[in-house]
Amino acid sequence: MKIKAICFLLIAALAGGALGYTDSLRCRLVDWMDARSNHEFVHQRSGTFPEAYDYTGCRWWDLDMGDSVLVWLPGSQKLFFVDPYNTTEIDTIYSRTSLSYDWTSGEISDSTFYTIAAAYYVSFYIQDDTTNYISSNVLPWASFSYLAQEDSFIYTHNSEHFSHDTVGYICINVADPENMFIYSWYDLSTGECGLEALNGWAYRGDADAYVMPDYTYATFDTSEEFGEGMEEYAEVHFYVGKIDLRDPDSTYGGECYVGHDEFFGDIACDGKSWVYAVYSDISLWPDWETEESHLVVCHTDTSFTFDQRWAGMAAFGVDVISDSLVVAGFEHGFSIVNVADLDDIHEVAYYMNEDTTMDFTNFALKGNRLYAMGHWEDDSVWARLWMFELDDSVVMGMVDAEPEMPERMILRSYPNPFNSAVTIAVEGAGVCDTPLRVEIYDVNGRRVSVIGNYDQPVIARRVQPDEAISYGCEKDCFGQSPRNDNAGEVVWRPDETLPSGVYLVRVSAGGCEMSRRVVYLK
Repeated sequence: MKIKAICFLLIAALAGGALGYTDSLRCRLVDWMDARSNHEFVHQRSGTFPEAYDYTGCRWWDLDMGDSVLVWLPGSQKLFFVDPYNTTEIDTIYSRTSLSYDWTSGEISDSTFYTIAAAYYVSFYIQDDTTNYISSNVLPWASFSYLAQEDSFIYTHNSEHFSHDTVGYICINVADPENMFIYSWYDLSTGECGLEALNGWAYRGDADAYVMPDYTYATFDTSEEFGEGMEEYAEVHFYVGKIDLRDPDSTYGGECYVGHDEFFGDIACDGKSWVYAVYSDISLWPDWETEESHLVVCHTDTSFTFDQRWAGMAAFGVDVISDSLVVAGFEHGFSIVNVADLDDIHEVAYYMNEDTTMDFTNFALKGNRLYAMGHWEDDSVWARLWMFELDDSVVMGMVDAEPEMPERMILRSYPNPFNSAVTIAVEGAGVCDTPLRVEIYDVNGRRVSVIGNYDQPVIARRVQPDEAISYGCEKDCFGQSPRNDNAGEVVWRPDETLPSGVYLVRVSAGGCEMSRRVVYLK
């Protein structure tokens, strides 16, 4: 029996990466779906010079919410159409495959879906559970990567470096989806961090990292090739520029934001007044480490620095999901901020899974269901679509700027490993007065048990004095020392059909969520 226990403890340690430690606020994972992608998410590794910017959140994939359908482009020749009204699971209504090109970006306008693939721009009519092809055009020398729409114009641009016979930014008239035509174009180097359209202007985000021309012989991957002060000749910056593409005779419209020693990033607009951008500070040679991440509102002096939990994690994506909510995607998770008052931007929800290698890039909201797409940073060919449930208070904007947050929970389980039952002890977050929801998952991410639900939650029983003392509590539920005033526990007894192995216990209480691994030995 002792040897068996040791074996399962080893299994628990090895399974840590698969299960993952999660931390969230007012956000609960409901379901996810994987799909093959033809493009790897090239993740910037710490300590290396960012020679090429290939890790933008929307260069090869996209996520677009319509009135009755969510369209997911995972970076392949297939479009997935998802039912956003199914609140319990991700339901793929139907999918469509292109002939030979990867779909890269799209926009939904009423019942028409516009998308681009290689040199093609295409329109579809969405009706019930099918899509009907409308028309397409081709620009042979182009390779489209981003798409943005405003009124009857679609903006797109090339993802490749331009030569004298290629066009940069293109304005397409789609007033008649059956007869789309190029209205104007402008020969300008491409942006690598997204494209947005607002009030007749096209905005692009870009991130550049390069060595000054006189020092191109330096190789940043080999430290001995650096001379004294060589770091002075490396430049890294993030900027947002704009251009009027509706005027065929227009000229460069200027830069809305320029930041030095900043990298990564993405841009998004609210369709009314503001363009938002996220970027990350980066230390220069020899460290090349990602530091703090920020949100800026273009054409203003407004900026917001994300919580320390995201320090050292690059910001890969940003989307405006409602009139007052903006979500930023990082390594391992995302943060939702309220921007109703630009003088008082504050975080209202977040999700983080520290043990995964998922980078979150694109987001869309329907009701209180947040859809997020991500890509594995470990050279995987798989992309993932997640569905989360947000608290109603987040969606309705009822979270205060400085809420009285519950203290972080402390989660224990004993005995562990266990045979017939495991006690799940919880401290903090007002546990004695707060309904608990306890979910149990196996190593494949399948939920195998639930203790309590959102309609009829379970209340943890109060810990007795000797039990409280045994695991270091200071007060009990009635404030009498030395017991814990925020301590409680529930018991999980696995179904007899469940096999021995490693399980993940996830506890939600008072807006907090924590997880812990347990080992079940029959």
